[in-house]
Amino acid sequence: MEASTLPFLNEIGRKISLIGLSKEMPEYRYRQGYAFNQMNFAGFCVALFRLLYILFFSNQFYTLQDILVNALPVAGCLLMMGFMVVNAFKINTFFSFLFFPLIILYIIITYHDRGGLSFFIPYLIYPFFFLNKKKKVIIFFMLSGLFYAVSFVVEGARLNSIQPQHNISLEIISIIGSLILTFISLYSIKSQAWQYEKKILSQNNELERINEEIRQQQEKLIESNLTKDKLFSIISHDLRAPILSLQLFLGHENTEESLRKLSEILPEIKAELKKTSDLFDNLLGWARLQLRDASVSSQKIDLISLALQVKEALDERARQKDIDVTIEISDRFIYADKSIMEIVLRNLVSNAIKFTKMDGIVTIKGAQKKDFYILQVEDNGIGIDEGSLQKIVSKNFYSSPGTRDEKGTGLGLIICKDLVEKCMGDISIFSRKGKGTRISVCLPQQPDRLQ
Repeated sequence: MEASTLPFLNEIGRKISLIGLSKEMPEYRYRQGYAFNQMNFAGFCVALFRLLYILFFSNQFYTLQDILVNALPVAGCLLMMGFMVVNAFKINTFFSFLFFPLIILYIIITYHDRGGLSFFIPYLIYPFFFLNKKKKVIIFFMLSGLFYAVSFVVEGARLNSIQPQHNISLEIISIIGSLILTFISLYSIKSQAWQYEKKILSQNNELERINEEIRQQQEKLIESNLTKDKLFSIISHDLRAPILSLQLFLGHENTEESLRKLSEILPEIKAELKKTSDLFDNLLGWARLQLRDASVSSQKIDLISLALQVKEALDERARQKDIDVTIEISDRFIYADKSIMEIVLRNLVSNAIKFTKMDGIVTIKGAQKKDFYILQVEDNGIGIDEGSLQKIVSKNFYSSPGTRDEKGTGLGLIICKDLVEKCMGDISIFSRKGKGTRISVCLPQQPDRLQ
């Protein structure tokens, strides 16, 4: 057979299997109909081959009545195809389980076809697949079994009384045909079971994937709730101190002693207010992170201009410690969310100043590397020990005093990390105790948009 013929035959087989079926019908009915079409067509081919043998190849003489009787299975299969076309499934079921067993019984009794007994085998199997109610399964199984028993008893009685003439070739055709029909029937039923199992397995895998996503979202939600709980705890604690100090300041009488005490606590109040200002800046960044949708508004940014703005905003803090903030940016433009980059860069430079000693150096670096932009803030300050670094990386709230006992909120680096991750980037920290710290921000870029 030529290879080009196989696709044609496969297409014919597929169309025969889909006679009267649609995806809108119940799945169990679709699977039953698919298997039924295959078995009915197999029965048609077997019955047609048997009829052609009688007409053209058998040496035995057959009357017109004999030919018509042997043509009944062929006509029955064609009739059931017609029932499938008009969606007469119930009629087809009863027709299959009553008409065909009776035809087989009649042929066996009339023509002494011992091979026809084997055709009852598939009809003992069919009820278990095509019938959905226990009562019907039992009734039709027992009916097919009764026909088989009657055929067997009648044929046995004939052998004991007279020796009828048997057509051995026709009986062999019947036996082989019934075996083929039984195999195709069982294979069709099993193939539907395989497909159903495959579908169930696929659905289970999909459910496992969905459950895993739900579990991850649950973990994120739990982590988010814990983070917000810690956040409000920090807010309530850190806002109380400057407010109490201001209340104390405003509540004193204008005596010489009170003015002296007030002058002593003014630096502390100033430090607390500066800390509170940083807290509000970070809270605004945090709120913006929580309220934004999933998309990030990216644009072309002049990073040198942005770095100069941040340097100017933090100039007073750097000047108080004689820290030199330098800018070494080789690739001027970056593609990112401008407001996010401002929050990140401001926090990183502010932290660098905080943990750098007098006369120290803080450097802002930036360079394009393939499809990524690497922004770095480096200092020669006191560095971070391994334990503290692990707390920062794991997004735990962590704060330690600066080189001039500056206090922080513990939010800065957490917000930076979340904002960078929202931009599909990554933030890494390299630090050596007593040697300084380098924080690198890696952001994906679209080079064609930076031209």
